[in-house]
Amino acid sequence: MKFNSYLFFLFFIAVLFNSQVLANNKLNKAPVPTWVRANKLSPSKIDIKDIGQGYYYDLIEYQVNIGEQIKFFRDVKVLFDSNGAENAGQISINFDPKYQQVTLHELKVIRDGKTIDKLDVGKFTLVATETDLSRFIYNGTYSAYYILDDLRKDDKIIVSYSLKGFNPVFENKFFDKYYLQSYEPIGLAVVNYIVPKNRKLNFKSHNNASKPLIEEGSNHVSYSWEEQSFPAVEFDEYAPAWYTSLQWIECTEFNSWSEVGGWMARTNPTVDFKDGSPLALLVDRYWDDSQGDSMKFLKKVTHFVQNDIRYMGVELGEFSHRANTPEKIFNQRYGDCKDKSLLMISMLKRKGIKGSLVLANSYLTYGMEDYLPSPGAFNHVVAAIEIGDRQQYIDPTITNQGGGITDLYFPYYGRVLKIDDSKHLTSVDKNVNGLTKISETYLLDSKGGAILEVKTSYSASSADFIRTSFKESAKNQIQKSYLDYYKKMYPKISIKESLKFEDEFDKNIIHVTERYYIEKIGEKDEASNKNIFGIYASQINNNLPELNSSEGLAPLGLYFPYCLEYDIRIVNHGGVEFNPERESSFIDRDSYYFGKTVKTSKDTLIISYNFGFHNPFVASSDKKQYVDDFKNRDVLLYNAYYIEDNGIIVGSNISGKISMLTIFGCVCIILICVIFILRYNKTASSSMIQLYEEPEYHSVGGWLILLIISMVITTLRVAYNFFESGYLTQEIWESYRYTNYFPGYVHKIFVASEILLNIILLMGFIYCIYLFSKKRDLFPQTMIVVLAVMFLSNVVFTFFNYFYMSNILAPDVISTNVKNIIYSVLWGMYLYNSERVKGTFVNAYNQELAINKETALSE
Repeated sequence: MKFNSYLFFLFFIAVLFNSQVLANNKLNKAPVPTWVRANKLSPSKIDIKDIGQGYYYDLIEYQVNIGEQIKFFRDVKVLFDSNGAENAGQISINFDPKYQQVTLHELKVIRDGKTIDKLDVGKFTLVATETDLSRFIYNGTYSAYYILDDLRKDDKIIVSYSLKGFNPVFENKFFDKYYLQSYEPIGLAVVNYIVPKNRKLNFKSHNNASKPLIEEGSNHVSYSWEEQSFPAVEFDEYAPAWYTSLQWIECTEFNSWSEVGGWMARTNPTVDFKDGSPLALLVDRYWDDSQGDSMKFLKKVTHFVQNDIRYMGVELGEFSHRANTPEKIFNQRYGDCKDKSLLMISMLKRKGIKGSLVLANSYLTYGMEDYLPSPGAFNHVVAAIEIGDRQQYIDPTITNQGGGITDLYFPYYGRVLKIDDSKHLTSVDKNVNGLTKISETYLLDSKGGAILEVKTSYSASSADFIRTSFKESAKNQIQKSYLDYYKKMYPKISIKESLKFEDEFDKNIIHVTERYYIEKIGEKDEASNKNIFGIYASQINNNLPELNSSEGLAPLGLYFPYCLEYDIRIVNHGGVEFNPERESSFIDRDSYYFGKTVKTSKDTLIISYNFGFHNPFVASSDKKQYVDDFKNRDVLLYNAYYIEDNGIIVGSNISGKISMLTIFGCVCIILICVIFILRYNKTASSSMIQLYEEPEYHSVGGWLILLIISMVITTLRVAYNFFESGYLTQEIWESYRYTNYFPGYVHKIFVASEILLNIILLMGFIYCIYLFSKKRDLFPQTMIVVLAVMFLSNVVFTFFNYFYMSNILAPDVISTNVKNIIYSVLWGMYLYNSERVKGTFVNAYNQELAINKETALSE
């Protein structure tokens, strides 16, 4: 192992030295090329209020001579304050010395109308930039770097240079893209492509970018853009990586995806191994160990390429897109995505299993169908495997994937291009099989502290991720990071037992167990002088973009795939039981879902969350719904309870106890209602409804039958809900103490109002049933009043629930209120307009007395 590392170090130094020599030989000085097109427009004036770096671009120019393989760049920067000198005074020209040569044309400063020439090739320093080193890719890129001295406010810096040479790996076919806009304003943007007449370059403009101005020369065609005063484009912080609102253009000499696929196949052909070579012997051994089972063999090859060939690439020159031979990758035991993918399909090919390289874009999950065909549309290579009638995509760069070979997680790369079937792009399925389950249990003790037990299980893609994370980190560091997570919420927390990690690799399920002791579980609330035990669902909050406004056209990017089942359990000390209750809410949108349930089971309070994403983004048209759904995220994710010093949640120790004061109050309300009814019963009907003087209908019929049935059912329902809701218990009055949703007085007003209205409605419906049975003239107007009370109370409570309690209450509560509102309106309109009602309920109070006397005499 040490010997191999030493060889790699020597190789790396040799590559650096070779690239340094190449770089030193490719920095020249020359005048601006004569083929560069002169600009026809002048830069527009920039509003410096839109600039934050102390300078702005007066001009950005990009011209390409395709026939001569030269790219020309010119920038003009204007400094308007002292910060501009610091931010704009550094010149950096990136290039690949394997195939590019840098020629400097201009470097000058214009000050007070005078030009100061600063161009001195000897002052440029060549620095290896390695733009992809963070991804373990050595690409050999360099930067010609120079720091300008003596810069002052209002200076104008002009820099122009050319890069000669295109990457030969693309077989002399050109493709390119360029952004005409930036997130800061530009005075003038100039783009020009000079194309030989014997070559065809296809163009496309995106996001309403203008079409090119086409000008023909003697042996070439010019496609140019000159755009004045491009306004700055607002950056959308939460937009997905594939989205841009900038205007941009692209061009390509590839006419179809088939041409791109053909190029890739020629550049990276599968090869046969030499019999007896170490790689061939390994493949043969894997096949023998699998006893000719193709799926078992595929699993062995996949695990070898993913885990034994480390991800690292040396992408010098044409090897940016050309893979190394499988034998070389096998011997050096490292490679990039194309190296690992080619190695995999070559190993499988030896045993007759069909495989294909697949071009993908790890960022562009959407919008690929709008791109022109070119190799530049992709940044990643994976493998597609076919065994029998089954096809499977495998990403060889993912490590530590557990489970069966058919269940391997494959990222959602949107549309991809299979090399062996490249007539069109192929859509990849969205894989959302990853699931994280978290169970946090707080065992309260008599000293005001708690034991916290946390059990987490990860499956599928979630297990792949956490397995790699654990392998790359020391166990002590993992333990510390887990402890730090809870320390933010509970400063007085300590480890009670070491972290336990169990990996069911064959099932691809990982279990992590944590156990802590929290010395003090609550914080003193100054208002109530009680301890508040607060729990915040940070696991959800961390993966939920906090979007405050739905403005803008950009979609909202989501952390996809993500699925979470999260339970929080609070266990009272001494087995003190909670009052039985259950509250739940659930929303399910096109891109996400969120559910919350609060319930009790004996001495345990359980708060459950169900949260995840269906899609990688929320469409711009749905952002308003997203903002509305999570505008009160602190209410949704925060749970606070008052806790006694003896480890009992306040309110649970009065579970089920009857409130004699409430019973006394209810009896008083009922007596008042009875007194009012007795007095009201003797009055004559008002002119609210013009009843007939004599009865037109002597029997109840038509819709009235349905009305009396609904009245009886509603009366029974109101009575049942009154007792089922626990209005007569102490719990209903004290629950605010351990929910902490509202101040105590608001909660008590809310409960008292519900009790009062329920009794009024109950007495009202009972009295209306009596009036209905006597066909009293008071029935229509009384029933309308009762329905009006039902209507207004349900409107008020629905408004309160929706705008103040948000998703705390179950959606079926609001649904019931809405049904009651509809019930009130429909029957109210019927009673007011029905001729049958006017001709049925005509008996006055005196008539009722006479009927009662006749009945008594007959008996």
